[in-house]
Amino acid sequence: MTTELQEELKNHKKRTTMAYILILINALAAAAAGFFIKGIELEATTNTAIQSIAILLMLAVIPFSLKFYKKKFDEALASNLTDKIRYIINIYIIKLCANDIVMIVLALAYAATKDQSLLYCELICAIVILFFCKPDKLEIKEEETSNPENPQI
Repeated sequence: MTTELQEELKNHKKRTTMAYILILINALAAAAAGFFIKGIELEATTNTAIQSIAILLMLAVIPFSLKFYKKKFDEALASNLTDKIRYIINIYIIKLCANDIVMIVLALAYAATKDQSLLYCELICAIVILFFCKPDKLEIKEEETSNPENPQI
């Protein structure tokens, strides 16, 4: 394996781990902020609409982001292995950000409505980020680096 490729793998691990930690801290801070912010007095229909939108957003974005990442990871076609690693890092960060945005929306919805079900949704979102968005460990096999026409991870 070339030193450039080894360096790129080290950078991959650093960047994905840093992004994972920052997004997780951001999501937990949003949840804590939503918990301590005093609720706004809204009509019952407005509360229901906010809750419905937040929950539907969570139900749509979480599976979509995980499926999108898996699909793009499997389809990662690049001219060389270094470009492929960079592409994987980019789609990983998109997956993290999508789940983080859901967490922030749920925290804001909880802050507005103070509905307990939104706290459970935030917990589900935090579990998804913790367990399903961990940085991937990329392992490069020696024969994959020796075949420059077909680089694979």
